[in-house]
Amino acid sequence: MRDHDRTLLMVRHGRTVWHGQDRFTGQLDVPLSRDGVMDAQRAAEVLSAFRPDFLISSDLSRARQTADVIGQRCQLRTALDERLQEEHLGAWAGLSHDEVSQRFPDEYGRWRRGDVLEAGTEREGLRTVALRGETAVNEAMTSNNGRVGVVVTHLNTAIATMARLLRLESEDWLAMGDLALGSFSVISRCRDGRWILIAHNVLLHTNTTVERGHGSRLSSGKSRSH
Repeated sequence: MRDHDRTLLMVRHGRTVWHGQDRFTGQLDVPLSRDGVMDAQRAAEVLSAFRPDFLISSDLSRARQTADVIGQRCQLRTALDERLQEEHLGAWAGLSHDEVSQRFPDEYGRWRRGDVLEAGTEREGLRTVALRGETAVNEAMTSNNGRVGVVVTHLNTAIATMARLLRLESEDWLAMGDLALGSFSVISRCRDGRWILIAHNVLLHTNTTVERGHGSRLSSGKSRSH
């Protein structure tokens, strides 16, 4: 990556104690499960090969716990940033898909159709998420001289932040697709300032259940838990 001056490893946290429950999580503080800790350990082993120079994370427990495991393996201290939290989902948080579809049928219908970039009555919207994610990442790069950084965050925040950094057109944001629990993507900044996608959704564990999700609907027509 000699033509790149910065590389970010965008990591989604491991599995949580809500895994398999088909609930919207949003910014509720749900911790990792035992499987999620193992997800983090596997991620740490792979990420250590990149020799990262700095580590930032959402301050929600599931991301913070993942980052702590990575930090121990890579000998890095975790800088927490609330701007890397998951999309705010308002009254949807903690509810199942069936409950949300019954209580908020119009907005749930828009979400199912892929209308996720703009804010809704309950949802923050991915454009706003992307702005705060990009700001957090840029400030971290300014504060750290190293070339390689690890960013531990959540599904919608990771996808939205990468889409904004890559300067994708609005209609292409959802084409980023999924970022599985405990997996990561690699984006690098060229010396002319352009960001490029090096690898996406690198899977680190097997037998991961793909669920309907707790946030934004992605390109496949199915959404995944946060």
